[in-house]
Amino acid sequence: MALSDEIKLEPSLRGSDAVSGSPPRQPKKQLAVPGLVAKYEFLVTSCILSIVLIAHYILKQAWAAPFVNIHYQVGTDKYIRGRDDLYFVLYWLVKLSFLRSLLMKYVFPVIAQWAGVSPTSRKCLRICEVGWMFTYYITMWCIGFKIMYNSPYWLNTTNLYAGYPEDHMVMPYNLKWFYLVQLAFWFENLYIIHVEERRKDHYEMLTHHFVTISLVIASYHTYFTRWGHVFMLIMDAPDIFLTLAKLLRYLGFNRICNYIFGLFAVCWFITKHYFCFVMMLSIWTQAEILIPEEKRYPNHPNSYATYPLMYGFLGVLCVLQAILLIWMWMLLKIIIKAITEQRVEDTRSDTEELDETTPEPNVHESCPPPIAKKAPPVVSFVYLSLAVCVFGVIFHYYPQLVYSVYSA
Repeated sequence: MALSDEIKLEPSLRGSDAVSGSPPRQPKKQLAVPGLVAKYEFLVTSCILSIVLIAHYILKQAWAAPFVNIHYQVGTDKYIRGRDDLYFVLYWLVKLSFLRSLLMKYVFPVIAQWAGVSPTSRKCLRICEVGWMFTYYITMWCIGFKIMYNSPYWLNTTNLYAGYPEDHMVMPYNLKWFYLVQLAFWFENLYIIHVEERRKDHYEMLTHHFVTISLVIASYHTYFTRWGHVFMLIMDAPDIFLTLAKLLRYLGFNRICNYIFGLFAVCWFITKHYFCFVMMLSIWTQAEILIPEEKRYPNHPNSYATYPLMYGFLGVLCVLQAILLIWMWMLLKIIIKAITEQRVEDTRSDTEELDETTPEPNVHESCPPPIAKKAPPVVSFVYLSLAVCVFGVIFHYYPQLVYSVYSA
């Protein structure tokens, strides 16, 4: 996630308050098709999940198994990649969209109302959007970090390439699950940036997502999943602080937001630039030494290690780094204004101020009043069936993942 939306550093760092006298901008008109899709997102995704889960767990249909289960097990906690992984990614793309719409419809509006935000205001919509991103980032980063902590390449970059390709063709269940869910998340982001209100850096975000998806797919297909795993954790770490700072600001915790934003700025420079450069350098140096010629393509039948692949990875990373440098320059301008002026806002935002009087744009109905009308019995039955199926999946299909992540 980038620096989208506005992060206004409150003047508490300077000991004075500033009040903006400019009226809020009117929300831009949204396209009818994305708004229509987002409006029925919860209903459509819940129906799709219900069909797949009921077909798999109750009707025992063979076609549903590739969507729900991870396949290609070759040993005890050893898995390889295969074509059916695409079905699992599609399933989780729908599942993440369902979880996002569920939280944005029934959870985060309650939190916003607790903070005194009107459930029909524009700020409530921002709380829902940022709250979902923070929830996903913090959850998946902790899972990914736990997987890396128990891996042979924890604080050892040589094992990112040593033993290639034999030791890298197989991966534990947790790593494969993490990789495929992350890929589904980035595909979902392509959908999100087209249904949410368009930001000024829309095309930079679009390019960033395509580059990230390309890196994830390429590293997964060429057996460089260890390198890709570490790289995803490095790139996602600052987004935890960014989304948390935005969420705190929208909820009114301005002073804490300032401190979290400072942590985000430090984490951004360390991870997205220094650590990213270290990862790029490791491709150029360690991969050259640790993957001998007999382990490279075409000398090894299962190897994808070639100089064109190495240059391709470096080229894509350079494109990504160029985008990050553009955002870094914007981040520096925010920090400079925070020191020299009383009020600072992100120059990439399309909106200047989010207050209680600013109506929510007609993008989707993600912030209804917490007390809604009673649903029809059929709808209630569908939701109840879906909840039973979802909890059945959690408690019966993912015990290995949950145990490995949260065990001591």
